[in-house]
This record gives sequence, C-alpha cells and structure tokens, in this order.
Amino acid sequence: MTVYGVDVSGWQPNPDWKKIKEAGKDFAIFKSSEGLHYASPVLEQQIAGTLEPGIICAAIYHFAKLSDDAATQGRILGKRARELSIRPVMDIETQPAGMTMQQTREWTATSIDACEQEYGGPC
Repeated sequence: MTVYGVDVSGWQPNPDWKKIKEAGKDFAIFKSSEGLHYASPVLEQQIAGTLEPGIICAAIYHFAKLSDDAATQGRILGKRARELSIRPVMDIETQPAGMTMQQTREWTATSIDACEQEYGGPC
C-alpha cells in the first residue's frame, strides 16, 4: 500500500485541504519552526484544517540552522510538539561551510537529545 502526503509550511498558510484529499494525499507534515527565532504563526490553523477532510497530521518539523545552537533548537521543537501532542521531526538540509561531517553528527545528536528531553519521547 502506498500512502502520499504533503509538506506544509508558511508558504501555504491556508491550504485547500478538501482538494488535497481529493488529490490522494492522506497525511501532512507541518513546518513548525526554523532556527532560533521563527515559529509558524499559522501552524495550529493549518493542523485544524485537516480534520474535516480526514488528513492525518503525521508530524511537525523544525527547519534546522546548523549555525545556531543545537540544544536550543531541539528544545524549541520538542516543546511545540509536546504542546500539540504531535510527533516532532528535525529537518536538516544544509551544512554550513567549514562544518565537518563529524561536527554535523554531533550537532544533530545534541539537538535530538534536547528534543527528546523536552518532548518526553523519541524525536
């Protein structure tokens, strides 16, 4: 069985969830935050919109900025996920110039550990 979903961010503040469901999408993941200073102002509205058409809210994600503090970003994600009772996911897409693969692994481990402590479960 194949299941399809959508990635929703602030670029889609008010998706037409009925059309998304009709297009065969069964779940959504939502951008919750980014770096140290951005939290989606429309996240809860976006999640609420999925209820009527029956789209599963699979997770929220934090768009990581590896140049910012790892533990703080992990706590930001874990706190919001706990408050919304939804699964947290850390989205790591870019590695800053000069950061080694080992440093990236360490950053990621620190962030995930902080998220799990704040969330109270696996991130």
